[in-house]
Amino acid sequence: HIDMEQRVLRLVNCGAAATTLARDKKDVDWGLQYEYMGKKRGATTVFCCRKGKVTLARLSRVGGAYVMQITSGESFEQSKEKFKEARGKWPHAFIKLDGDPKEFLQNIRSNHLHMAYGNFKSELLDFCEILGIKPILT
Repeated sequence: HIDMEQRVLRLVNCGAAATTLARDKKDVDWGLQYEYMGKKRGATTVFCCRKGKVTLARLSRVGGAYVMQITSGESFEQSKEKFKEARGKWPHAFIKLDGDPKEFLQNIRSNHLHMAYGNFKSELLDFCEILGIKPILT
């Protein structure tokens, strides 16, 4: 979900995420997976990703050619109460996008993308150049 006015992207992982993404492991709760995939349910991690500069990227194809969408933002923390607007038992990240959210949406090719703490735009652009991948900066 994206709040277009505030430029805030909400990322929700459908299950578990690495607890190292949380501010503190004491902030991590554990839950049972929803029954949407059947009666056998695994464990989920419930936490908000810590604040900090993040880079988001996704390798995809357009017309058979590889492209990489690259964007950045600032992750910030929200209370677990806010999770109930989406899925209360899953890990969340809230990101104030640096770029235009409309451009981000126009270029997203999947419901999955990668998030890393830090600014890795330069490295990703170098990677794209070396391999002949068209970068899409949003």
